[in-house]
Amino acid sequence: MTNSQRLAVVRNHLSRWIAGVSGRSLQENGDSGIVSESMLIRDGFFCGRCFQANGFRAVWFMEEDELKIYADDGKLQRVFSGTEITASAENQVVKPETGRERILTIPQQQPEEEQQQTHRRAA
Repeated sequence: MTNSQRLAVVRNHLSRWIAGVSGRSLQENGDSGIVSESMLIRDGFFCGRCFQANGFRAVWFMEEDELKIYADDGKLQRVFSGTEITASAENQVVKPETGRERILTIPQQQPEEEQQQTHRRAA
């Protein structure tokens, strides 16, 4: 996964957390609830992202793959590890605009030996 792909997963996770805490849907939160985003630079090197949301500030540390969420008063509210963020993203169900839930599945390929036997029977 590239850094930009990982950032998208982290951003999505944060947006869903904000929506859950506020009791509002992502659409009611302006699709993300994130008001601003900036790069985090330490000793001249990129090391993560800072997010500002209504009532919260979050910092994603890229190397540690950790998301820390703070209230506006500076108190730590929640820490998500990289494995928690990944697990949450993997369990997410795709919902089309119709409101019906849809789970995307990828058909498994048959082992090569079974494919050859199937091909022989067909011939």
